[in-house]
Amino acid sequence: MSQQDFPLRPDITRSYVRRGVRTFFFWSLLGLIVLFLLASSSETFRALGRLRAEYLLLALGLAGLDWALGGGRIYVLTNVLSPISYPASIQASMANLCVGAITPSQSGGGPAHIFVLHRNGLPLPKAIASAVVTFMMTVTVLLLFAIWITVAGAEAAVGVRLQPFFRLGASAFVGVSLIFALFLVRPKTMVRITETFIRGIGFLIRRELHTRPAIRRLLELIEECRESFVLYWHRGKFALLSGLIITMILFFNKFAIAWVVVRGLGLPATFGQVLLIQALLTLITYFAPSPGSSGIAELVSAALMARIVPRTFLPIYTVLWRFFTMYVGVIVGGVLLLKYLRPAEP
Repeated sequence: MSQQDFPLRPDITRSYVRRGVRTFFFWSLLGLIVLFLLASSSETFRALGRLRAEYLLLALGLAGLDWALGGGRIYVLTNVLSPISYPASIQASMANLCVGAITPSQSGGGPAHIFVLHRNGLPLPKAIASAVVTFMMTVTVLLLFAIWITVAGAEAAVGVRLQPFFRLGASAFVGVSLIFALFLVRPKTMVRITETFIRGIGFLIRRELHTRPAIRRLLELIEECRESFVLYWHRGKFALLSGLIITMILFFNKFAIAWVVVRGLGLPATFGQVLLIQALLTLITYFAPSPGSSGIAELVSAALMARIVPRTFLPIYTVLWRFFTMYVGVIVGGVLLLKYLRPAEP
């Protein structure tokens, strides 16, 4: 992909995606190996005999629903700015999932979202605005989860060792929420703040960063996005509300997969308790430094779900849970993205 095609992340190539997917699965496998070494016994593989096929099929159906909801959210939010098809929206969502999984702190998901929409005819500033607002929906819902957990006094459920990570994650969501709220409500102010910040960094390192072509292009794109944010604020309020509701359903669906996997292992579980643990897990691991929280999510999930799942069942539960919520989506999203990155035929 050339810089003219997509100036934000010219390093997203077919080889980059393949290498990133391998890295994601390497760290995930490493986390699973540690988990198997710590928790497995002769009973662990006997758990496979307890698997109930109907629950596994339901989990697979919920995984498909997750992809449909992700595409639906992008479709609703993007059509405020410019017409885009539902299939293109699903592809953007899957690309977001894949590249988010292969980059630290899921930082590459947004550029992949933008790239796919731009390839489907959406002007770049509008594609950026779509990605920003979509991410803002995610941040808002997770911030609401953090408030709910704190008010309910459920923070103690993570244990003393993980509480600082929960607080750090919640604080990160508060900060990000404020930044994106300003982008939506006061876009011109945010453009000025961004330029001032870049000038300040340049002053500290004694370089005029704001004069570099790539930085100037970034600032121009942010300025061009301003119109899109104004459109959301003036005629997209219903779409924003709809996007927020879809995001809530999307996370409810993601969390339900964990409960279905537990039931598929023939174990009793209260849906509300699983929902709470999944919300805590998401807040702790969302900005984890490993690609897609690989390795970290497996181990933190096992630590939290140990309250429900017997120790010897934890490795099998974790493999199934990550398969339905992440692994299969990364593979499907990667295949779709590789098709987009295929060199154009002469």
